[in-house]
Amino acid sequence: MLSANGVGRRFGGLQALSDVSFEVAEGSVTSIIGPNGAGKTTLFNIISGVLAPTTGQVLFGGTDITGWAPHRIARLGLSRTFQNIQLFHSLNAIENLMAVRYCRSHSGVVDALFGTWRDRADRRKMVEVANEWLDWVGLANKRYLMPSELPYGDQR
Repeated sequence: MLSANGVGRRFGGLQALSDVSFEVAEGSVTSIIGPNGAGKTTLFNIISGVLAPTTGQVLFGGTDITGWAPHRIARLGLSRTFQNIQLFHSLNAIENLMAVRYCRSHSGVVDALFGTWRDRADRRKMVEVANEWLDWVGLANKRYLMPSELPYGDQR
């Protein structure tokens, strides 16, 4: 579960966020809506670790991640997407998703060079998770298509 408790952010004299609190259950799809300047991007930047809140805390899976660096938060499995798509055009759909999962792997360059058990286990897990994601969004039948072969909505 992801939750925010009394999150606020001030930029000098501008109060961008004030006392934001919410809970999002695991596996749910939730949206944050509001007009331009309402603080949506600031909130996402705080949740993902790009900014620290001035007040309040952010919890993910019961762990206080307030002020953590983005790479530490990503290792827990919490990440964000952007409006501009950044795909590897030389990789197919499943390979693009495996690349996303790479930051959670435990193997290194030496493991990859020598094909160690750790590298093989990491690759199996990457394939498993990527297939689950593709199934979840209804794109399992397009896993081997290149980004240029996918409609814009499927690329996202």
